[in-house]
Amino acid sequence: ILDNTDLSFPSVTDENGNQVKLSQGVYSILLESTNPAVRKEAFQKLYQVYRQFQHTLAATLTTNVKNHNFKANVRHYNSALEAALSENEVPTAVYDNLIQGVNRHLDLLHRYVALRKRILGLDELHMYDMYTSLVGKKSPKYTFEQSKAIALEALQVMGPDYVKHVHEAFDGRWIDVVENQFKRSGGYSSGTYDTNPFILLNWKDNLDNLYTLIHETG
Repeated sequence: ILDNTDLSFPSVTDENGNQVKLSQGVYSILLESTNPAVRKEAFQKLYQVYRQFQHTLAATLTTNVKNHNFKANVRHYNSALEAALSENEVPTAVYDNLIQGVNRHLDLLHRYVALRKRILGLDELHMYDMYTSLVGKKSPKYTFEQSKAIALEALQVMGPDYVKHVHEAFDGRWIDVVENQFKRSGGYSSGTYDTNPFILLNWKDNLDNLYTLIHETG
């Protein structure tokens, strides 16, 4: 509620010199800009807003952790981690092994970050530099209509019955496409036992949103 309805973000300057109202969806697009100043301003202004509520967010996180621990204790789990994994019958050893595997190969991530810094010609690499193209070209754009056509073509491999249901979603108004004020950020699919699924998107014309469309229709 706090993130999606109560927070108000300022305007920033995009790479064409236009003032645009910052939002979660607009932010993701600005981080793809080839202009470092655009990326930096978007990052700083977004997190300046969150910084005003750092204590509220910290208290919310603390309460959530306590809630998970309480539920694990009353249900006699050894840990909140074990409780969280139990629904899918995943042993904690699988989770621990995943973390250990990532840590063993962190040097590969460090090499990639160093390579990105060198290719972009930056003295320092910041978080807002992690999403821009390495080849200095603007990211390709895909409208929602173009993305639907690409999705239908890509999903042919899943068989005619699968594609039929995707057509139902596209033609039956199952998808709330555009970003709106007070709408939950991100992309989600949900429904109830007596309705078809509904998909909430916050559409921006980029590859990430194309992937999200295909993922959520699945």
